[in-house]
Amino acid sequence: MRYLLFSCALLVRTLESAGLQAANFRTRNFIASAPSRQLAREFCEAAERSRSALAEKWLGEKLADWRMPCSIRIEPDPHAPSQGMTSFAFRHGQPHDCEMFLSGEATMCPESVLPHEVMHMILATYYGRPIARWIDEGICTVIESPAERKKHDRQVRRMLDRSRHMRLEQLFHAEDYPRDVTTFYMQSYSVTHYLVTQGGPQKLLAFVDDADQLKDWNAALRRHYGISSIAQLEQTWQRSLQQP
Repeated sequence: MRYLLFSCALLVRTLESAGLQAANFRTRNFIASAPSRQLAREFCEAAERSRSALAEKWLGEKLADWRMPCSIRIEPDPHAPSQGMTSFAFRHGQPHDCEMFLSGEATMCPESVLPHEVMHMILATYYGRPIARWIDEGICTVIESPAERKKHDRQVRRMLDRSRHMRLEQLFHAEDYPRDVTTFYMQSYSVTHYLVTQGGPQKLLAFVDDADQLKDWNAALRRHYGISSIAQLEQTWQRSLQQP
């Protein structure tokens, strides 16, 4: 079974529908296909930088090289919205057959959507299994640029003002992307960001691991954050957004 993760709320074409690329470039953990070797090289090198920096920050240690490189397919279009997708399959507790697809404006800047996609692979390597959809996307959105996060913060506050948000009980137990994908992404980001501010990245990863092992978000919240339940988290998270 392949595990599919999207980096944005826009509809993304499947890998199979992407056009053939002209040139490849390979580093230790990535192999990129793009219209030019220079562009493929830029993305491979940016992916390696993101992989190293994000692993150090979130795992607290270096990440061993993957047995097989993750492929990155790049379709430039400066006039189209940024889009990205990552897919892989788990085998014996490790992700295999990783494929990333980036198109639109994302291909004009390797440091934009690419780190989001790389973070999906870091999480897959760390946990060795699928994790809850909201926290997977939440973490991968938290690591985006400060400018993007500011946009997300404004959007989340507007959603709450208009009562367009999901209840956290629903968000935490969503097994797939809901119909309102934008709300799902923005809220996943915001709740994840709030938890990161309460103890940092590695505490969050331990919380997610416990919640998954126990099959109990409430127990994990009590153990790691002193929060009694998802309902209490919903209250404290929303209060945090009311602060200037």
